[in-house]
Amino acid sequence: MMSLLPTCNPGDCPDIIARVFKLKLDQLYDDIKNKNRFGKCISVMYVVEYQKRGLPHAHMLIWLDPVAKNKLNKNIDKYISAEIPDEAVDPYGYAAVKQYMIHGPCGLEYNSSPCMKDNKCTRGFPKKYCSSTMFDEFGFPIYKRRKTNHTVNVQSKNNNGVEKEKERNEIKMYLDGRYVCGAEAAHRIFGFDIHHRNILFKRRKLTGNQNLSMSDDDLQNYTLGDIEHLLNSIGRSLKNYPTMPMPAAKYMDMSRNKLVLEETSYCEKEMSEQHQRHEVGDLAEDGYRQRSGLVLQYYSCK
Repeated sequence: MMSLLPTCNPGDCPDIIARVFKLKLDQLYDDIKNKNRFGKCISVMYVVEYQKRGLPHAHMLIWLDPVAKNKLNKNIDKYISAEIPDEAVDPYGYAAVKQYMIHGPCGLEYNSSPCMKDNKCTRGFPKKYCSSTMFDEFGFPIYKRRKTNHTVNVQSKNNNGVEKEKERNEIKMYLDGRYVCGAEAAHRIFGFDIHHRNILFKRRKLTGNQNLSMSDDDLQNYTLGDIEHLLNSIGRSLKNYPTMPMPAAKYMDMSRNKLVLEETSYCEKEMSEQHQRHEVGDLAEDGYRQRSGLVLQYYSCK
């Protein structure tokens, strides 16, 4: 897109960066959640972050169906690669990895690097070679990194060929951490989401029932209830927008009404099994009454 605007560079066009990133993020979400790129997707949650140089990125957490999860574990190298591409075979991939995805330089020769602590890289670089992707004892992946001849030369030297030692300024580091770049400002002005999670995930977390399922009508009413709550915080309401439907009263601000929350978040399967047990018990009691004539029940309260 920048090639169509020869007088502009990415640093001068934060609005374009924000819009294009939003389009790509929505497309990625649609591929994963609706088109089941990795298999049946149960839920997606993500948070958008911006680096000081204005490059947005998203940390995304995906919940998959157990069948899809098992299939993905067996074919993980098909979707994720931690190796440097072959420049002759994939020049675009090699260029992208070289420009955006190489860590460092760090190590004993670059001890002033932000990732260095106690003469070690806190990010664990350089990584060990691994013939295939596996998971460690804590469930974290150890990606396939085979020993190939594909390398990227990374240097950070001054004119004398000696690493430039940078004085640490904690106050400046703190202020830099609160820096809002132009792309992030444009992202917020446009009203794009900084974080996302769906209604079903939220209801499961609030109720503590991970097997909770809801109909389309419930999802719509819960969503409208959340919108109404946000509008109320600024003195507005869905009633100010005639084309928008109002949710039923029981869906209004459900998170603060514990009694209503418990009444509307029961598990249908458990309730059905409990009802069947009561029916069996009632039939057994009726049969006993018919045989013995009368049953006297005595309750003692202490």
